[in-house]
Amino acid sequence: MLNHGVINVLSSMNRVHNLYSVQKECQVQTIQESTFFEDLTDNQYQKYRQTLDVLAGRTFCFRRRPIVTYRGVSREHLIEKLSKQGSDLSEEKLLSLLFYFGDKAKHHYKFDDVEAKSLRWLSRIEDTSTVTCAKIYNKIRNVFKNKRREIARFIDRNPYFYEFFNSSEHRDNFISAVSSLGQDARDYYLYFLHSADNIGLGDKSFLVSTSSDYDTAQRFVGDSGNDYIICYVIPSPIVKYAVTYRRMEKLENSLMLQGLPTYKGDALYPNQKEFCVRGALFASHIFGVQVLDSSRFVVNPHLFDDNNTACDMLHGLKLDQSDFEERLNVTNYYRGVGVVFDGNFVTVDRA
Repeated sequence: MLNHGVINVLSSMNRVHNLYSVQKECQVQTIQESTFFEDLTDNQYQKYRQTLDVLAGRTFCFRRRPIVTYRGVSREHLIEKLSKQGSDLSEEKLLSLLFYFGDKAKHHYKFDDVEAKSLRWLSRIEDTSTVTCAKIYNKIRNVFKNKRREIARFIDRNPYFYEFFNSSEHRDNFISAVSSLGQDARDYYLYFLHSADNIGLGDKSFLVSTSSDYDTAQRFVGDSGNDYIICYVIPSPIVKYAVTYRRMEKLENSLMLQGLPTYKGDALYPNQKEFCVRGALFASHIFGVQVLDSSRFVVNPHLFDDNNTACDMLHGLKLDQSDFEERLNVTNYYRGVGVVFDGNFVTVDRA
């Protein structure tokens, strides 16, 4: 087996998308079937390099180039979601679980008691009920009661948006219009709440934060010392899988026709270049994970299955998840999420 040594993986990925250069050299590995880290074979390395060329647009695959984003997450946070085994779980096993289950939104875990469940006003990802739309309206109103500097700046840029929610006279129209327009309209306003963090959705969000800026993802990792950067591929059309102001502008005309307010800029923190992925970071869209404390980049092992090509990374790798619902029981996820052909997301319950 050839040890390909150290190469500058994430710097290459950032150059692809005209992002900040990341001077982190990583030893490229993957996880073999027996769940241990191993350097890439010659054939695996060639396929990995082909995939980088595909994501860079250097290889034509008859599909539009996707968006590559990054998510910083600590080992403790991943274990909390992916396994009931706790700190005894090996790193190899943890990343193996990530490459099967993905990284789901906060909405899908921490449901161990009745009280916690009752706090989830958004019951399912497909929920566009009038009750839920009323909650969204009230929560946006509450955000504007906060005195944060970011809130004041947002109000200055978006006076009509603020005035709309500051007056209860628009409540009924908002509820009716958003409920009838469906998931995209609901997510436009949930994106605003998600960006407000604890004063918005807190741990009840079903959006997963990623950034097209590697440095932003790294800043949000934390300081535990056992941290990862997930490299995620959002396929085209971007609006089907992720919510971001820059990709939601087409929706704004339909919102305004219904008398609904829109906002300028990228919600509350425009410099974060955030792409909020709906529901989960799907395992089939994870290109790899950088292990920060050891400067390794672990490639998704499913990329090297015979039925996957480098071009498949653009729209999602094929992997066998036939026992997904049953295996959810060994994690701390109480539900999963999937996407259907009409572009809407649906809840996947445990078996």
